[in-house]
Amino acid sequence: MKRLLYAMGAVLTVLFLSAALGSAAQDTFDPTGAWSGPCKSKDQSMGTLHVEFRREGRAWRAKGGLRTPGYPYSDSEFEEVKVDGPKVSFVGLWGPMVAEFTGAHKDAKLTGELRVAQDEKAVMTCAWVLTRVQAK
Repeated sequence: MKRLLYAMGAVLTVLFLSAALGSAAQDTFDPTGAWSGPCKSKDQSMGTLHVEFRREGRAWRAKGGLRTPGYPYSDSEFEEVKVDGPKVSFVGLWGPMVAEFTGAHKDAKLTGELRVAQDEKAVMTCAWVLTRVQAK
């Protein structure tokens, strides 16, 4: 009887672990590559946000920028890049301003908000929706 109980316990443990690992694998999102899309404040376009995610060892890295028509753009490295399940966040240091990006992956898009602050006071916010850019 004890052997039967141990065997049943072992089987239940294996089933539980398999289910847990299977659901964790389904929740995994890999943002590697280029993403681009509009960043809008109310009905006004603030430009196109372009972000390229890459993995370096165990850490996530990203570079990109907000590209505004009529202004030269230069992509820069983002700081504090985090990917946690479907959630992403990163910070851009733009001179005296700090740009905080927070968003999440859903339905093949990254959707989020940009908050730009100077001296801890918000000077700009916009909502962004990015789609993966196919490699050329």
